[in-house]
Amino acid sequence: MTPKRLSDTDRLFGYTTVRSLEFKFDQVRFVCDVTLHLESPTTSKGLSLLLKEVSGLRLKEFGGGLTQLLFLVIEDVSEAQLDRINFHVKETERGTFECDCRHFEVIE
Repeated sequence: MTPKRLSDTDRLFGYTTVRSLEFKFDQVRFVCDVTLHLESPTTSKGLSLLLKEVSGLRLKEFGGGLTQLLFLVIEDVSEAQLDRINFHVKETERGTFECDCRHFEVIE
């Protein structure tokens, strides 16, 4: 099975600078949500990527100055029928961010 790259990935193009990363744990449902607040370095416009019910969050060389996610890709992996995992999100240029999630939303 080959994961399908989503058109929502195109909406993230150009938003490379990480303004903030929020990690929230729901103590009732025992799930984690992650929100990435991204900014375009050329236009200073921002958007947010809300990842719901995150698992397997991996951060590498994150922080310590300007943090960029140069090529963020969202893949539909729902055909694999993994428990509560429908999407795989990863930064493919340097591998600085990666996770699986059940749902996601791009907020402009």
